[in-house]
Amino acid sequence: MKFNFKIMTLRASTVLWLFTLGMTWPLGHAFAQTLCTTSNWSSVVGEANLGAGEASSTNRKYSGPCGLRVTLNGSESYVQDDNPLNETTFNTRFYFYMSDVVEDVVMFQAEDGNGAPVIQAYYDASVPGIFVDFSVPGGATETVPASGLDTGWHSLEIQWATTGNPSVKLQQGSTATSQTWSNPLDMSAVTIEVAKLGALGVVPTAGSIDFDDYDSRREGVPERLPRGDANNDGLTNGDDQADVVNEFLFADSAAGTSDCNEDGVVNGEDLSCIVNIFLGLE
Repeated sequence: MKFNFKIMTLRASTVLWLFTLGMTWPLGHAFAQTLCTTSNWSSVVGEANLGAGEASSTNRKYSGPCGLRVTLNGSESYVQDDNPLNETTFNTRFYFYMSDVVEDVVMFQAEDGNGAPVIQAYYDASVPGIFVDFSVPGGATETVPASGLDTGWHSLEIQWATTGNPSVKLQQGSTATSQTWSNPLDMSAVTIEVAKLGALGVVPTAGSIDFDDYDSRREGVPERLPRGDANNDGLTNGDDQADVVNEFLFADSAAGTSDCNEDGVVNGEDLSCIVNIFLGLE
């Protein structure tokens, strides 16, 4: 059974529920409008620093028309979901793009009913890289590294359960780094009640983080979205190229993953990326 987090994606589809509230697609590229919002989350903290919008100089998006930018200015800013209820398994995946972040920052946190972190994903500027902490009863914390970080969109997948080995997967393009904690953790006394996405704890005073396509479930692992699937039909092929062209020439946002090379910009290079994937070259 899924959480309803899946319908909190930013994708242009009938299950849209997160940053995109409503869509209108009139004839003609010049008049297409999209309304992007965070209002369907349970709550929002630091709303002045959160910008839900279409791809522009102030926003990036990975899939569909909308993305969420968190501007870092020293205060916590995040969206929160209260749908988890005594969860003993928790599997999540989201995309992020970091810009000019030179200090450590927590970007995801799952908490128990008392507000204590159970899972915490954070950026360590000294590496630089992503790490995930899993808290266990008694105050101990086990850290799983997710390796280094390059410029561009990355997906972060986290699998957690009250018993077993938690795992983390960081991926950009076809390059993935997976880590599984080597010893089973006994977390039978722990459940997850809240999930937060944004900038938490001690927040830097400069830089920004873009987020997109957050998916969390009790059962099953959210798979990575197909790169270059601009028309959102589940395949990457020649049919997607027209949607990419429409986006970078007419600002008509594609329904799927038009930023094939995950560099944060949709342009002609993504057409070549689609061809390479279709031909099995990457």
